Amino acid sequence: MRPSWETIETAIRRLDRRTHPILILWPTEDEACHEYDQFCERFEVSGGDGVYWLAGTHGGYLQRRFQDPAGGDRDVEIYGPLIEQGFGDRERHICRDVELVVRAARYYAERGGFDPSVPWEVGRRAYLCQRCGAPTLAREDDPQREVCYRCLTPVERKAKFG
Repeated sequence: MRPSWETIETAIRRLDRRTHPILILWPTEDEACHEYDQFCERFEVSGGDGVYWLAGTHGGYLQRRFQDPAGGDRDVEIYGPLIEQGFGDRERHICRDVELVVRAARYYAERGGFDPSVPWEVGRRAYLCQRCGAPTLAREDDPQREVCYRCLTPVERKAKFG
């Protein structure tokens, strides 16, 4: 059964970085689709107590993260090593505003997708190579994103990777 919005919001506000550090929203109630790998669709909220990490894998994006334009490169622990192996990310991917977290999660829960009012990083997306048809991953701002590495000519590779 799909949780109510009130249940989801309560779970977000209960996140504490210690005993309740992770919340995953799935796009379907079908538990067979709730496998956790890099390609499964989901919306993640981790952390708590003013240190939140948001990411979504859906709409062709792979783990597109919240990005604070004013954030830096300092590493921030989101939760410690007693949970899984611990987890952290750069400060620019940390959200300190629980209301923004709630708003982004509500948008995903009700509409599926990234709230356009929230700053998200330029993400990696899955594309089909226009030359061979194979799936390929690339940043959405990559002008050659629709061509897989194998199909790039030596000149294209040099231009792309140096």
